[in-house]
Amino acid sequence: MHAKEIILATKNKELELLKKKLQELSIEIQEKEKIRESMNKLKELNFWIQKNFIETVDRAEKGLITQVKNEFSNALSKWFAYLASDAFSVELDDSFTPSIRNQDYEMDYAFLSGGERTSVALAYRLALNQVLSAHSNMKTNGILILDEPTEGFSSEQVQKMGKIFEELKYEQMILVSHEQEMDNFVDRVIEITKDTESKILE
Repeated sequence: MHAKEIILATKNKELELLKKKLQELSIEIQEKEKIRESMNKLKELNFWIQKNFIETVDRAEKGLITQVKNEFSNALSKWFAYLASDAFSVELDDSFTPSIRNQDYEMDYAFLSGGERTSVALAYRLALNQVLSAHSNMKTNGILILDEPTEGFSSEQVQKMGKIFEELKYEQMILVSHEQEMDNFVDRVIEITKDTESKILE
């Protein structure tokens, strides 16, 4: 009888151990189920991001770039039209590079005269400033600084600068120029002469 009790006690102990092991396995299974559910949710989220979110952002980004490019190109054409003859036109290509046309023919920048090159460069700078001012909160939005903006210009082109300055809506413009006619378009002139040293004459 004693032997049977020992066997029964052993079996009961084994049963307790099995129950404990079963409980541990059940907890482990539940944790793995939670992990699997989390992974499935992450997979769904990743699929949604790849399929919908990235495509939406990409479309929005392309739309914004197209909008900015159109604004930039229109502003470039506008400022260039003030300075160049009616035979010339300019717009931006997809890489935001000016494309110059003489009636129906595309012109290489290298074949333009000095004044025409300056016209493109100045129109590009004014258009760039205009777009940046419209789409940013920079503290310098109200200031425009131009260094020799009329280099290579004819007298007629220099006179057209007055109309451009009238349309520009900057709080302050600073121009560096050797062109005496530019004095007619500004409120204050500061002359700098250089002999052995620089001197400021007001």
